[in-house]
Amino acid sequence: AENTTYYHLHVAQNWARPVVSPRWFETQVVANVNLNDVCNAFWNGRAVNFFQSGSRTLPNGKSVGCSNTGEIADVVYHEWGHGLHQNTGGIRDRAFSEGIGDTVAQLITGSADVGPGFFSDGRPVRNLDANYMYPPKDDEREVHKEGLIFGSTYYHLTKALIEKYGNEVGRATARQWFLKMLYTASQYTDTYEAILALDTDPFAGEDVRGSNFCLINTTFARHGLAVK
Repeated sequence: AENTTYYHLHVAQNWARPVVSPRWFETQVVANVNLNDVCNAFWNGRAVNFFQSGSRTLPNGKSVGCSNTGEIADVVYHEWGHGLHQNTGGIRDRAFSEGIGDTVAQLITGSADVGPGFFSDGRPVRNLDANYMYPPKDDEREVHKEGLIFGSTYYHLTKALIEKYGNEVGRATARQWFLKMLYTASQYTDTYEAILALDTDPFAGEDVRGSNFCLINTTFARHGLAVK
């Protein structure tokens, strides 16, 4: 768990560093592993924290087995994503921050599955390739579930960029927009306007749309975050 967490924290920072350079990148991130609990991990404002493997009884009485979260790359990326969010735009919307953590993982790995191997049967903790919609229903307001609205939107935006520009340019564009967006969008309902601004030439005039306007609009409208 120590080795895996150490390695993937460096992967995450090296992935973001070409685009943004918050002062946080010049500090040492504390990582605590093998904490005496199971089936979770968390960012506490200063450190990333990961739990041991084991099993937990769910409210429905069923038992679920979970792997050591410090040994799962996506969980490391997700929790590091909370730290990135705190040290760029600041965490004002917890559901948005959960979506940001999931998006960091999918942008690094290229997979819609977030945290494969989280459960002992190999299942991921979440999947972003679905049409989660805004506004959330009452049973979707738990922050991880609500975060899927942004997470699935950005997964489909990334996929659309790859289809248009190819894997290398598409993924690079998605990374650049995402990381720069963190400084201006305070909640996930702000992200549509933030991405449109990043796609627009600031010297072109207020009425000039960016070259990816239709792609962005279609994707965000698909999830209820824009009007088509």
